[in-house]
Amino acid sequence: MDYQSLIHQTKYGEAAKELQKLLDSEPNDNKRRLLAMCLWFTDKAEDALQVITQIEYPTLRDYQLIADIHWQLNNWDEMGIALRSTLRICQSATSYYRLAIAERRGRYLYKIDAASKEIMQGYLSKATDFEDCPVQAYIFFAELCEPEKLDRKLNILFKMSNGL
Repeated sequence: MDYQSLIHQTKYGEAAKELQKLLDSEPNDNKRRLLAMCLWFTDKAEDALQVITQIEYPTLRDYQLIADIHWQLNNWDEMGIALRSTLRICQSATSYYRLAIAERRGRYLYKIDAASKEIMQGYLSKATDFEDCPVQAYIFFAELCEPEKLDRKLNILFKMSNGL
């Protein structure tokens, strides 16, 4: 069975084996992307990372996957690098929100220093400027900010939710 059929059937482990065979004979970025996704879906994050970093011409989606893999592995600096690469291609609320997560580094809020808190607030402020900002970004922002700093951002959110 070919790798496309296997992926369609969510047989990612088998699809990864087929893709690896094809990559050995016909290497290209599209097959590397698919192989990295299949490996990631089968909980082989390190292997997926090794494959996806071999892509010659990374796309926005490649950088997003790299960030996801680093997030799973708690590689916060590398996650931030990948997300900043996404911003060079296309700025988005999600990328800014996830940069705040990377800056948090898995720490409890009470263990975050003032400088990191300020950086996270900056990212979240940028995220909330987008209409498609995830609600989680507003919640995270609320946890970090003084109530008076949130008024403008919350008014935007309420206006957007009333318009739906």
